[in-house]
Amino acid sequence: LSQSPMPAKPPLIDACQHNNICFVMRLLKDGEDPFVQDNGLTPFMIAASSGHKEIIYFFLAIADKKRLLTERSSEGYTARDLALLR
Repeated sequence: LSQSPMPAKPPLIDACQHNNICFVMRLLKDGEDPFVQDNGLTPFMIAASSGHKEIIYFFLAIADKKRLLTERSSEGYTARDLALLR
């Protein structure tokens, strides 16, 4: 019985988890969706929950601020909620 491999994590999600601002900037410049989700979390939520300030400020400068701040995770949390829970 073989198991299916786990689907690859979206590159923007991975870059936000690893606080790689240069790669985040490049991916977004190349057209990556800033609202892509992985396990119900957006890249902005991941950056907020990890305290990656430079990435947070970059997202706020280039993406739809209202959506960034009001979008909810699959569990009902906003990026602000996740930042406060860290």
